[in-house]
Amino acid sequence: MLSSVNIYAISSIVCLESLSNCVVSSLGQYIYSFYLNKTQNESVNDDNLWAQEQSAELFWKKDLFSCIPTIIITCLLGFHMNKVGRRFVLILFLIGNSIQFFLWLFIISYQLEEYWWFISSFILGLTGSQPIFHLTLNLFVTDLTKETDRSIYFVFLDALKTFVTSIGDFLIGYYLSSYSFINLVYLSLISQIISIIIIILCFKSSPRSQTLLPVEFYNDIRIKESFWSKLNLCYSKSSCWNVFLIFFAYIFYSFANSALWSNFLWYLLDFPFNWSSIQIGNFNALSAIVTAVFSVIGMKILTRFSLCDSLICCLSQICLICLALNFVFARENWHLYLSLLIFPFVEYQSSLTWSLISKSFQPNQFHCLFTFLAIIDTICSLFGNSLFNWIYQLTVDNLPYLTFLIAVGLSMISLIFNLSFFLFSRRFSKLNENSSVESKDIDLIWLDIPIDTIESEKNSLSTLTHDLIIL
Repeated sequence: MLSSVNIYAISSIVCLESLSNCVVSSLGQYIYSFYLNKTQNESVNDDNLWAQEQSAELFWKKDLFSCIPTIIITCLLGFHMNKVGRRFVLILFLIGNSIQFFLWLFIISYQLEEYWWFISSFILGLTGSQPIFHLTLNLFVTDLTKETDRSIYFVFLDALKTFVTSIGDFLIGYYLSSYSFINLVYLSLISQIISIIIIILCFKSSPRSQTLLPVEFYNDIRIKESFWSKLNLCYSKSSCWNVFLIFFAYIFYSFANSALWSNFLWYLLDFPFNWSSIQIGNFNALSAIVTAVFSVIGMKILTRFSLCDSLICCLSQICLICLALNFVFARENWHLYLSLLIFPFVEYQSSLTWSLISKSFQPNQFHCLFTFLAIIDTICSLFGNSLFNWIYQLTVDNLPYLTFLIAVGLSMISLIFNLSFFLFSRRFSKLNENSSVESKDIDLIWLDIPIDTIESEKNSLSTLTHDLIIL
């Protein structure tokens, strides 16, 4: 399959953006330390609680400010990507990221008011933010790969992102213990500039996708119109149910993921752990390395045993439930490190949802469906992060692990949708096999009949029978 980009260029962009995201994810540590230095309470526990409440409040407001523009721009760029071009969408996102880091430099250097954080998030939302970036890269990967290898490529890129993230988290953890956060923002700004250069040089305008059927099939379709109308009706019903089940499974997974990770940093900073930046960096790095290595190995093993993507997604949901329950009952450091055993298998749902869509539908439907998936990802991640940070702010004193329990419930719902998709797809795959056999039989009959005779006599069964006797 011809493509306008190769996997190495995509991998380089993924690596640079992963390092940049490490800096973005460490912003919470800077915000927490900023508020902690402003406290004047007599008790250390009161200081920690107040700093966590203020940090959570700032983050849910910041995420809320970026929600609306991000959703609108994601819809506009996603549905009109063929007009503006994929390369333009990538560059626009990177420019928005650069502006955000530039504003962060001013906010930190001059200690500006809190509303400047909201302004930076709003500006980033005007460029589509992360979902439109992942949408565009996934479209490139879909064009680049074959259907049989597509799942492995999606998991490989996720593993690469996780591995690079592990290195970034490890280095940032030690760096923040001795140096200022502002230097990391400078490095992130440089990485955005390098990414823009790579896209300009290596990413070319993608060729127009084939959305029409070949001309030689038109007459054949007209001849078998009544038969194919029934078959297409059955196919459309199965496609609608597939879309429904895939999207709803992903919706509840995304909300569960937000409930699990949006407050995880505050969870580590709170009692009984009270981790430092070095401990947080080491844990994040180790978890990322384990995930990068064993997610690929696990995917190889699961595909070797011929497990389909929907069953692997079910396994992902079960692992997420176990992980959330472990966080609820964890009281010692080794309890958290024990969770590394199931870390690698939690993110399969995120990777394989794109693969499920690409395998379940026609290539001319990918663009629209991927755009809907990006919109869902945008709504769930931004609103979810804002909602669960707000919940954590209200419950940090009495029930700090409430969001983990919410994640368990949401994952169970996603598990039900994934199981339903597996059973439903098996049923309709058998129906499609029977329909394809009937289609081949009809094709053989019509091949022996002249096309002019069929066109003139197709509306009358008796006349057609008379012509066949004459022939």
